Amino acid sequence: MATILLIEDEAVSRKLARLALQHAGHRVVCSPGATDAVALARRHRPALAMVAIAPQTEHYAMLARALKADAPDAGVRVHALLHRALEAQQARFLREGFDVAARKPLSLREWYRHVLDALRPLG
Repeated sequence: MATILLIEDEAVSRKLARLALQHAGHRVVCSPGATDAVALARRHRPALAMVAIAPQTEHYAMLARALKADAPDAGVRVHALLHRALEAQQARFLREGFDVAARKPLSLREWYRHVLDALRPLG
């Protein structure tokens, strides 16, 4: 399956998401924040980066451009998973370069569907 970079500051959420994605057969690289995310992406070349964004991590908006600029030929898709307090700002995150800005929390079924849709070839 695919390599997925998961950027989530909440340890429990990060662990649950990692386990669910691994159970589905994906290789998951985790980061608790934006600081090392670009370096991890450089090293592991993920097909998908999922970035959990809450009010206290709103500065992660710059991550989409940074991840894509670092490997423009790799075709990494970068998805923002927005805290409900940021839901009204979906358009802003899309302008920042995210491919998708979805509201969390997602149910496990929604999570799998989101990942499958994200990894589907563009065409």
